[in-house]
Amino acid sequence: MRELSDLGKSSGSQDGGENEGGEVNRVQLEGFTGADAELKYLPSGHPVANLSVATSERYKDAKGNDQEKTEWHRIVVFGKAAERAGKIRKGQLVTLEGKLQTRSWDGKDGKKQYMTEVVAQRVHVIQLGEQQAVEPRREPAKSVEGSQEVAEDDIPF
Repeated sequence: MRELSDLGKSSGSQDGGENEGGEVNRVQLEGFTGADAELKYLPSGHPVANLSVATSERYKDAKGNDQEKTEWHRIVVFGKAAERAGKIRKGQLVTLEGKLQTRSWDGKDGKKQYMTEVVAQRVHVIQLGEQQAVEPRREPAKSVEGSQEVAEDDIPF
C-alpha cells in the first residue's frame, strides 16, 4: 500500500494499474459468479475468459427496513490464465484484482457503443476453505472516454 508521502511517485508499472503521473487504476472485488465463465479465442488464437461477478451491499433505509443492492461486474481474463479461469462455474465465490478498462465498437445500428469492464490481473476461486490463484498475462489497456449500458447482442464477443 502506498503511503501519503508516496503520492505523486509511481513505479511506472502498467501492469500494476499506475502510470508515471501517480494516478492509480486498481479494482478489488469479492463476489459470486452469476454464470459459468465463457472461454473464447481471439483471431490471434489467444484465449480470453469472460466472467460476471455480483457484489452486494446491505443497509437499512430511512424507515429502518433492511435493503440490499447488488452490482454486476464484467470481468475479462487474458492468456493462459483465461483457460484456467474458463473453468469457473456459476455460484463460486471469487476475489479478484485488476483495472478498469472501457472499450468501444460500432453497434448494429451504427451507433458507438461503450462497455467498462475489469481486466483481471489476479483471480482467486474460494472453495471449501481452499484458494486457487489464476494469474493472467498482463496487457496494456486501451482507454475510451464515456460509458453506457449495452445490449448483449451488441457485444462483439
